[in-house]
Amino acid sequence: MLNSIDAEAYNPILSYKLDPGEMGVGSPSTAMLSVEHVAGHETGNVGRAYAEAVAKGGYVIYSAITLDMRKRGMFLAAVAGKTTVEIYYPNAKPQRAKYGNATLSVERRLELALNVLKSRLTSEKNEYVREKLRRQISEINSALAMIRNGKLVPYNIKNLVSFYA
Repeated sequence: MLNSIDAEAYNPILSYKLDPGEMGVGSPSTAMLSVEHVAGHETGNVGRAYAEAVAKGGYVIYSAITLDMRKRGMFLAAVAGKTTVEIYYPNAKPQRAKYGNATLSVERRLELALNVLKSRLTSEKNEYVREKLRRQISEINSALAMIRNGKLVPYNIKNLVSFYA
């Protein structure tokens, strides 16, 4: 019978714990609303990172939100979330916001992409593809030089990182 369904088993209440030092309230949520709850909290982390970057004269060049999804009751629920934010400071070395845990700086990611393109160039036979690879290598070399001199416009960095690295 329909009355015999246990509401708690159908749509359980999920509890959340925040990381030490993280802002916010670890309030519970039902499984049905968990994605909205966790994504909203992680979006707040990104917003704080943007505000911190602007206050310190930097630019957010990369941000990502990842949700850990599990089946809870009858729903696919978000049981955890992770925010990754990378900030570029024109007059200093690239830094990461305290909200993120990206493992590579922009410069390092571009250097890795450069190495991949150079290795592809040595093995490529098609002249059209080789010319395209040479152009990409040239663009990355220029971007790396500009990053090292602190003269690269932030939206250009974002495009290069998302395209090559």
